[in-house]
Amino acid sequence: MQLTRDSTLVAPTGAMPRTADAGTLAWYDRMAETYSEIVSRDAPDDDLKAFIRLLDPGAGPILDWGCGPGNTAAMLASLGFEGHATDASQKMAELAAGLGIRVRVEPFENLSSTPRYQGIWSNFGLSHICIEHVPPLLSLAANALLPGGILHLGMTTWREGFEDGDRSGRDCFGLIFTQLHPDTLRRLLTSVGLEVLSLRETSFEMMLSGGKTGCALVLARKTATP
Repeated sequence: MQLTRDSTLVAPTGAMPRTADAGTLAWYDRMAETYSEIVSRDAPDDDLKAFIRLLDPGAGPILDWGCGPGNTAAMLASLGFEGHATDASQKMAELAAGLGIRVRVEPFENLSSTPRYQGIWSNFGLSHICIEHVPPLLSLAANALLPGGILHLGMTTWREGFEDGDRSGRDCFGLIFTQLHPDTLRRLLTSVGLEVLSLRETSFEMMLSGGKTGCALVLARKTATP
């Protein structure tokens, strides 16, 4: 399997890029129920627990940025946090709403740059954004955090059967696919005023296509205005 470049993935110049991709959204709308069954869980995993330990229910809202079926946002709400959620997929948003989550159907770039959130949970949503768009979106997330706010970022770093390195393309399902080396993630996060607190590398089996993929799970704190 080869990662193919796609002319539609070229980033626009100037204004914040438009990231909603028709092919990627169509897949998530079509597979929303199946995806939810695979990824939903009854209790926080170790990465969510690590994120929660750095937060205070009374210190401001938390954003699940690219919430998918809303499972994480629902767990945060059950723990007393004021949860906000967004996703560009209408079907995913409907599943999240079914869990009692107030979710806005919008792409990543619609996030307000006004500092508002004590925490932003972004778990692999940016892996479906063209590589050229990732830096401005990380800057946007940093701006949206309150001073001392925490970003959780899950990002693909490599994928079995694809070339190594920082790159974007489309996978066998037609989804935009981006992978970034952990050193690249550290550099990008630092450049937008975020201090990397931890970076854990791991790998897992792809849910539907098979084969292993590598990923980085990062916690970073806002230390300065980008």
